[in-house]
Amino acid sequence: MENFLERNLIFLPRYNQELATKLATMEKLDHDYALDSAESGNAILSIDGLPANNPIDPSIEVETIFGALPHNESDNFYILAGMEIGYMFDYFIENCNGYIIVFEPWLDSLRVAFELIDFSKSLRKEKVFVVTNVQELDAALAFRRKPNSQIHLCANKFFQHFYAENLSEMQNHIDILNATEPENKAIF
Repeated sequence: MENFLERNLIFLPRYNQELATKLATMEKLDHDYALDSAESGNAILSIDGLPANNPIDPSIEVETIFGALPHNESDNFYILAGMEIGYMFDYFIENCNGYIIVFEPWLDSLRVAFELIDFSKSLRKEKVFVVTNVQELDAALAFRRKPNSQIHLCANKFFQHFYAENLSEMQNHIDILNATEPENKAIF
């Protein structure tokens, strides 16, 4: 199996050199990872023995999440909780008009995803970012966010449960951002 880590990491330093370095030099994983199969036949990632995607059909789960969004505007930001093996990421890349920001607080999960899947075509896009915390989110938003921009957090059931604390912190931060004017307005 080909390792895509190096190819995927090429694009992170344009906005987050520290994250690229951490991923490149990571020596130990904090969780157990395995590739499994959903009932639909799609590959899914299991983390610590639990499927990180819908074990019946991850594609339907992602379509439902995307369909529940109130807007699909080019100035909006869509924060995707967790990378897994990219079902939500790929779907949003194909269908979303706004900025896409992957929020993955578990560095080892991001490392595994970057090793397994070639995301390089998507990661090179100017409106795509990967963050691990609210500070990195703020850096990605700086000078890109317009006064009318809205920020939406999207998560599947696995990430809602296992990242509950991280998502709560991120949602609280997003609520504050959505209620205030951007400090560093978009430069165009």
